Amino acid sequence: NKRNYLWTLSLAFLLAACGKDDGPTAVYDNAYPLVVTAQNVGFEADKAAQLYAKGENIGVSMLEEGTDNLVEPYFNVGFNSGGIGSYFTANQSDSIPVFPSNGDKRDLAAYYPRMAEVTDNQLNVDLTTEQELAFNLQFDRVSGLNKDNREAAFKLKHVFAMVSADIAPEVSYSSMKVEVKNTALKGSLNVLNGTLTESETGTLTLADAQVIRLELCCSLFSHKNKTGTKGKVQLKHR
Repeated sequence: NKRNYLWTLSLAFLLAACGKDDGPTAVYDNAYPLVVTAQNVGFEADKAAQLYAKGENIGVSMLEEGTDNLVEPYFNVGFNSGGIGSYFTANQSDSIPVFPSNGDKRDLAAYYPRMAEVTDNQLNVDLTTEQELAFNLQFDRVSGLNKDNREAAFKLKHVFAMVSADIAPEVSYSSMKVEVKNTALKGSLNVLNGTLTESETGTLTLADAQVIRLELCCSLFSHKNKTGTKGKVQLKHR
């Protein structure tokens, strides 16, 4: 009868609604969306990775396996931390990357913090004006995922090295400053493979020395084998 028909129709809508989960591990009919977790490795490689705070945003791109060939339209997709555990969810305005149903594998690249202005896969960095960005900039890439293995567990590492300066107690602090000479001042990060390219070199002034111990980000593009590490500089009065 009509009453039973309406009840059946309501149940059908309820089941359909329950079948659509918008959470980070959602599964849809004939679609295999990417699942993203991310942790911050930090400068100290021997310490446990940390979780990102609620609202932190990473940029994620999907690539053909073993290449830098972008799978359109999945470039610089914004994923936000919910602040609970390590799961990230895609921005509502972005297309959630999905895996092909035939099982083809994909690589995923991620960087933090996500920036809207990325041109030709390059994120420009000016160390003379963007020390905070350089201090925070991180990257990771996960390879060989497919529809049966959809979780990209990123462990993002700092792109640049950090230099800490220990100033000897006998030093007079008046008009003292810390400089790194013959280092890169401007360049870019390839957000698909993590490659750094420098475009201008010179002297980088880190800060005026007003405290006994300085821990400042010295973002060196020529930092081969020093990614995510800390170096020390001893400063003594002459």
